Amino acid sequence: MQTSLEALERKEALLIKDAEDSKKVLGEIDLSIRDVEGSLRDRNSEALLLSEKKSVYTSAVSSLREKIEHLRDELSKTKEDLASNISRMGSLKELVLDAPTREILQEGSNLHIVTSLSDILNVDSEYEKAVENALSEKINSLILKTLADIETAVSTLKTKGSGRMSFIPLDSRIMDESSDVPAGIIGRAVDFVKVDAEFAGIAKNLLRNIFIVKDLKTAIELHSTFNIQHSTVFVTLDGEIVEPSGAVIGGEGRGVLKRKRELREIEEL
Repeated sequence: MQTSLEALERKEALLIKDAEDSKKVLGEIDLSIRDVEGSLRDRNSEALLLSEKKSVYTSAVSSLREKIEHLRDELSKTKEDLASNISRMGSLKELVLDAPTREILQEGSNLHIVTSLSDILNVDSEYEKAVENALSEKINSLILKTLADIETAVSTLKTKGSGRMSFIPLDSRIMDESSDVPAGIIGRAVDFVKVDAEFAGIAKNLLRNIFIVKDLKTAIELHSTFNIQHSTVFVTLDGEIVEPSGAVIGGEGRGVLKRKRELREIEEL
């Protein structure tokens, strides 16, 4: 009986020891689990942070792609506009220059050509028709350095059998303008034209006695009532002209000044 009790006590002791060992192992396992869980939380946090960064970068890349596409579209449109403007410039230059002018310009430096009259005149669009029609064929005049150069140019025209042209010397003597200004006019044509200082005399000589009025009725009335001088011309905003002789000239001009302005606007783009 004693032996059986001792055996049971030993067995109990072993069970207690096993239980304590198991408890210790469970504690270690629990600690390991907590470590793993902590590590997982850290990894999950890192994964979440990386996911957020990925989302930000993905959004940024998408935005950049949209900007690139927009820039490509703008570049394509700019190229199309440039090609269109170059083509338009070529067409405008062809329309502005008549055949005799193109032939004379081919002579280049031989004739000491300074520029053309239409290139020096900067006119508000509202008065372009009036100024151009008042100048008539002189709008395509070429400005040469001297009268001697003009003699050479005229000789060249004869030799080539070209059409008629107008030439103006750069050193033109400035003529006096009429001091009488009729009531009812919009203004002198020269007042609506801007030119560089070196060409001011040319503009004044050509436009000094040209008066711009509202309409043809006003032009005819002023011609009938104003003390007309031999060079006084009335021109309407639409380009109709009443000459000193009383002759009335109407119809559309070639639009040289308008086309020159369009060329300048294209070149400034």
